[in-house]
Amino acid sequence: MTLNEKLEYALNAFFEAKAGDECSCCGNKIDEEGKCGCGPECKHCGGQHDISEAKKKDKHGTFYLTHLAYINNKAHSDLFSIIGNMFINALKIKSLIRIKANFYPNQGQFVEHEYHVDYKFKHIGAIFSLNTCNGYTKLYDGTKIDSVENRLLIFDASTKHCSTNTTNAERRLNINFNYF
Repeated sequence: MTLNEKLEYALNAFFEAKAGDECSCCGNKIDEEGKCGCGPECKHCGGQHDISEAKKKDKHGTFYLTHLAYINNKAHSDLFSIIGNMFINALKIKSLIRIKANFYPNQGQFVEHEYHVDYKFKHIGAIFSLNTCNGYTKLYDGTKIDSVENRLLIFDASTKHCSTNTTNAERRLNINFNYF
């Protein structure tokens, strides 16, 4: 099994959870906003599951899923132990802000999402594509970086950029890193 196949297999397991599922640490139901009711004092989930367990809808009525592996100076899921050190070393990360996996399912219509910045302060962003599809990341200057398996895009994520879904593959799958 290739590295990408292992990563994709692991990520698919994380994306299977959804609203209505039980939180693995407290057993409470996860609501549509990703809240389980544990509260912020919970050391495992902090009472908030990233919206990988619920759908994020855009203005086009399409949705995508996300999964946080690392945030707030700590691992947020087991995905961090699978990919963390590999990328931290390869990217020469001095201080990690966030690792987030993105899953954009093919919904029969191609959507370019709104421009955004990951964080308003200057930092580095990296997007690792796990599959090849007609999706892309678009920088504010109009440059499009196609989603090609094993491609790593490194850029200033404090500048505007946008993402897309896909229409020629089952899904667009990537991992987003924010760091110094």
